[in-house]
Amino acid sequence: MVTTEFERGRDVKISALPITELQLDPKGIYCNPEIPFEAALERGREDVAELITQHDVDIDTLKTVVELYWKRVISLPIYNSVYHFYTKVGRDGKLALDTWETIKKCMSLFAGWNLIQGPGFLSMTDKLDLEGWHGLMIQTKEWSDFQRKLGATIEHATTLAPTGTAVFLTIGLYEHVFGTPIPEVWCDGPGIIIEGWCSSD
Repeated sequence: MVTTEFERGRDVKISALPITELQLDPKGIYCNPEIPFEAALERGREDVAELITQHDVDIDTLKTVVELYWKRVISLPIYNSVYHFYTKVGRDGKLALDTWETIKKCMSLFAGWNLIQGPGFLSMTDKLDLEGWHGLMIQTKEWSDFQRKLGATIEHATTLAPTGTAVFLTIGLYEHVFGTPIPEVWCDGPGIIIEGWCSSD
């Protein structure tokens, strides 16, 4: 389990990956290497299996609830302002539309997770969060309209804890409900970079 501890007034992040898999960056901070998308998806599948066996989460109920939210927004076309944002960050044409569909699915998944009071939290990759969700969220009128149509309030927070485990779980649950995620929507290249264990020592 990923936790954040406070030690001598500084934040210490505990990674989802073993220390042997981390790399030291030029600032002396350990960071996870890029993880191939297929490997992240496999970790997600393992996390979903663990969720079922160790946390007694009824995955079929979650899927049913998520699909109910999804039906509320499935036909919602991309807002012009959101499309404009996506093009500004290089997500135009088909990638913009794929991003929009993924964001709607993720919001449906988050709403369902909140409703069943799933353990822990879910998280997107930084790339999808910053270029996808933020593209909707900062359009405040459209974000309010979207949440009204979804029938749920989705809160966004920057977490102090590393999001590796949450990202893996999100990808795994996404696949379970909606099918295989589109790698280009979730990351730049062949893999994703997950925030890792950090120490200011």
